Amino acid sequence: MPVNYGINLHFEATLADGKVMSTGKKAWMEDYEITVEGGTIDNEGKLLCYQFKSGNDFDVSQVRDKVTVTIKSKFHPNVPAANIELPVDYSQPKMLNLNYAGNPWDGQLGGASLVVEVKKVKNEIDGSPLLEYRLRYKRDAHWYQIVRIKPENTVFLDCSGFSHGNKTSGDGKNGGDGGDIRLILDPSVSTYNFDYSNKGAKAQPPKSSAFRPGQNGRDGTFEKKTQKVSW
Repeated sequence: MPVNYGINLHFEATLADGKVMSTGKKAWMEDYEITVEGGTIDNEGKLLCYQFKSGNDFDVSQVRDKVTVTIKSKFHPNVPAANIELPVDYSQPKMLNLNYAGNPWDGQLGGASLVVEVKKVKNEIDGSPLLEYRLRYKRDAHWYQIVRIKPENTVFLDCSGFSHGNKTSGDGKNGGDGGDIRLILDPSVSTYNFDYSNKGAKAQPPKSSAFRPGQNGRDGTFEKKTQKVSW
């Protein structure tokens, strides 16, 4: 089960008369009750590792090293449920990109200001070492996203400001500020690869000198320290 992209979820049921009913074309999907641990199903019906998810409703207990799917018929309660277990494959990607850059569609030109805590953990499947990255907004106390990665692989965090580009029909527009990043490493972390971008965006130039120019966004700050984390 990959960390950073979804897989199609299809299954088949064989009836007593030998007829096979497949959900490959989303047919019959409503006939089943589907529950997922360690993962989630998106609007297109794709199965995602829960670590791919982010948001204010992030459930820490769902961060697992395997995704378990349970499928049960709604109309045949005597038929045993089917269970599928998919271990999370941490060999890929070699670089995990986390996008928290400014986005005008979210009403936010500036990149996010984040606290990132890192701790060494064990893979619950095979006991191999992993690094767990926990991200939260500086203004909030709850975790917004949690990902795990092999220590030799890289996490790239983009908190850069949004740029409007060069085309304009009037006044220039301000570039978004870069977000501030605070990286906290637990003493258990001896090897890690973390890179980031939190540059401010350049202002969009005005159409001509008759219009007001925009202002460049400021670069964000970066702070790193070693400190025991409390989870």
